[in-house]
Amino acid sequence: MSYSGQLYFPCKQSQFTLVGGTAHSTASYTDTQFGVNISKATNGNNNEIATMLVSAPSTPYSVIAKVVWNGMNQNGTTMFGDPGPAESACGMCFTNGTATSSKLKVLRWGNLNGALTVNVNGGGTAPLNLFGFAAADQYSNYTTEVGNGSGEQHCPPTMGMGFVWMKLRDDGTNCKYYLSCDGMSWQQIYSEARTTYFTATNVGVYVNPYGSNANMVCQSFQVVNA
Repeated sequence: MSYSGQLYFPCKQSQFTLVGGTAHSTASYTDTQFGVNISKATNGNNNEIATMLVSAPSTPYSVIAKVVWNGMNQNGTTMFGDPGPAESACGMCFTNGTATSSKLKVLRWGNLNGALTVNVNGGGTAPLNLFGFAAADQYSNYTTEVGNGSGEQHCPPTMGMGFVWMKLRDDGTNCKYYLSCDGMSWQQIYSEARTTYFTATNVGVYVNPYGSNANMVCQSFQVVNA
């Protein structure tokens, strides 16, 4: 694969279209020496996404981002252990526009609450909350989730240090969702027809402070025209 295309490193907010809901809180976008810091205060048990977007190029293409999750401890819980009520997330997204009414399909980095169960001493089971990745969660707008993705990957030790590379690919037939611990070796966790739910016109990164504050840095962002 040719890695020709635009590379933003470190990212600057002026390179993106910034979109975010304000009903519960307003996202803060800050240029730093490491990239763009996106932070958004918790919405309680409400979704309200904030994004940084670019226009989707002609297929085939890939978009690669290195993201750093800053909010390791939130609401008195540890994000890499049992998160309890903290279900904030960050990651990458396809969208069909640049308004808060736009639909989204996301590669989510956050808590896979209830993905597994464990036996409870004395009988019964309880949900096991694990940190990991899911694709492709669907949103009908920036506040309404309408479907959970069927691709899940629990966070391996190499991706447990607070940063990860993510890749979204549209090859003209399918949209594919990838993870990497080094930006070179990729693991595909999900694939779907590119017209599933909608056909993307924009792509980028996002945060969703559901249940706890969200704080992420997008360090690098690359569009690969191949």
